[in-house]
Amino acid sequence: MKNNVMKKVFGLSMATVLTAGLLAGCGSDGSDGDGGGGEASGGKGVTLTFGSHQSGLPTSGIVQDLAKEFEEETGIKVDFQISPDAQWRDLIKVKLDSGEAPDIICVDTPIGLASSIHMDQYCVELTDQDWTSRMEDSARSAVSANDKVYGITFPGAKMYFYLYNKQIFDELKLDIPTTYDELKDICQKMLDAGYTPIYEATTNGWHQENTA
Repeated sequence: MKNNVMKKVFGLSMATVLTAGLLAGCGSDGSDGDGGGGEASGGKGVTLTFGSHQSGLPTSGIVQDLAKEFEEETGIKVDFQISPDAQWRDLIKVKLDSGEAPDIICVDTPIGLASSIHMDQYCVELTDQDWTSRMEDSARSAVSANDKVYGITFPGAKMYFYLYNKQIFDELKLDIPTTYDELKDICQKMLDAGYTPIYEATTNGWHQENTA
């Protein structure tokens, strides 16, 4: 796991192009085929597994396209293993404990990366890579344990946005909220007026978990 050079090579190369939230270089020994031999031959014959939940990768397929470009440049193939949203968090813990985790995993920030998956046990340390110094403090701490970096996060501090209906706001004479308390107050006023204050597309499992 930690002594597998190819996992680290992939983690460093793909980290510059993937945009899937939090990534950590983990996995089980021998999962990438010929191990060090692949590095000597330019990566040909090596396959690395990339585990994620359904909502962890953009639906546009951009991550898979980047993986194909990575394969063309290095000869290293990427095998995507996608699991349902509702099963992913428990599944990855079981796979890590059993030594059968994918080489690269995508992790939601709410999971609490350090405490939930014990990345200091299972993941390759990346602290000495120059890009870690360019990460925001909040982003770096999210993928660190005991001041050691084990992954990369792309968006920095996570932000969510809501679109609002101007017609309803004008009708109820509401101002755009600037604080959470103001948002709750407006939602209550909309609810009292017979409107559903917030609507989310709960076909994605993570919406249901966060709003339950």
